[in-house]
Parts: sequence; structure tokens; C-alpha cells
Amino acid sequence: MDLNFERIRNDKLDILRDISVKTFIETFASQNKEENIKQYLDAKMSLANLKKELNNMNSYFYFIIVNNKIIGYTKLNFGSAQTEEIFIDKAFEVERIYLLSKHSRKGYGRKAFENIFQIGRKKGYKKIWLGVWEYNKNAIEFYKHMGFKMFSKHSFLLGDDNQTDLLLKIDI
Repeated sequence: MDLNFERIRNDKLDILRDISVKTFIETFASQNKEENIKQYLDAKMSLANLKKELNNMNSYFYFIIVNNKIIGYTKLNFGSAQTEEIFIDKAFEVERIYLLSKHSRKGYGRKAFENIFQIGRKKGYKKIWLGVWEYNKNAIEFYKHMGFKMFSKHSFLLGDDNQTDLLLKIDI
């Protein structure tokens, strides 16, 4: 399996937006109202917002590449870029990790997390945390299989729908 991580820069912003929108729709559209998906994508996945996130020195985006094809991406937040202040200096956040659906359940998620763990260790972190929608059963099952443990919950607004994310953590 030839899996690579490529740090995303501004010159790949259009590609980042395309994969962000596609993977979000594949993951959540069937379980949410279309207008809520559209509202979220317009706000969070706009070119302007993604550029702002890319330019945050405490956020790192990576393409997940297999055999020279982009199959997904991840966004890692360190320090003040984290969406919660739970572990600001002790851990970092995996805010987004998405694979195109046709590449799920092939071991790429596990390999991607091996890279994420390595990035964290090199930066001196000992813990990772993330939020996952309580109804994203496939992701929850995957994270638990990887060794993540639930420690809390928080609210997440998708359009006009106030949803609950489970907060999970793992020691690395």
C-alpha cells in the first residue's frame, strides 16, 4: 500500500475544496437535511474560509494520497487553533479526517492515523482528541477499534440542527 501524506498549501486550495465538499456530502448528506448541508458547506468549505484555515499557523492540512491519487484529507489543529480548550497544550485535535467512500474499509484510515500519530510525537504531544457525530456509527466504530475512548460531548451546529459530537481521545 503506497500511502502518502502531502502538506496542503494555498496553491492546492481548489483541490482541497473539491475533496472537502465531496467527502462531506458522501458522509453526511443521507442523514441530514439538504439545506443544512448546503449552509454548512457555504460557510465552512468556501474558498475564503478554507484559505483562512490554511493560513492559520497552528492548523495543518494534509492530502491522503494512494498511488498518486488524492483519496482524502485531514486537518490537524495545535494550540489555539483547537476547537475546544480542553487540552490546549497537552494534546492536539484531529478536526477533520475524510476519505472518499470508495476508499473506506481498505486500511487507509489506519495508515493515515499512523502518520498523524507520528506527526504528533515529533511535535512532542502525547495525546490526540477529536469530535465525531453521535450518529456516524462507522467512524465511531473505527475510532474505538483504533483505541480512542470517549471522554465528553459537545454541541455542533449543522445549519439549524443542533447536533451532538462525542469527544474521543487516545494516548500516543
